[in-house]
Amino acid sequence: MNILLDSIDAPEEVKTVLEDMLVKRSEKGGMRSTFFAMCCEIFSIEDLSKIKDVAVAIELLMTSFYFHNRILSGCCQMHYISQKQTGFSMLSRK
Repeated sequence: MNILLDSIDAPEEVKTVLEDMLVKRSEKGGMRSTFFAMCCEIFSIEDLSKIKDVAVAIELLMTSFYFHNRILSGCCQMHYISQKQTGFSMLSRK
């Protein structure tokens, strides 16, 4: 498991999915930088270097209603799993 993901409070299966998305796919160009870009967009951060590691980026993104659902949906589609298997549910506005 990637050390940056250890601090995230999520089931191991979800961490594995996130590691695959953020670490392995970043070698192919872009998944990791896409997450950072989304973080900066949501929180109006102008400089990517202000986000110190991947764990912080994920935690920030997961606090956003829209991006939590988008990331969860993307994880499930990429790995052909159901939302129940991830331990997370879609956030809804109350």
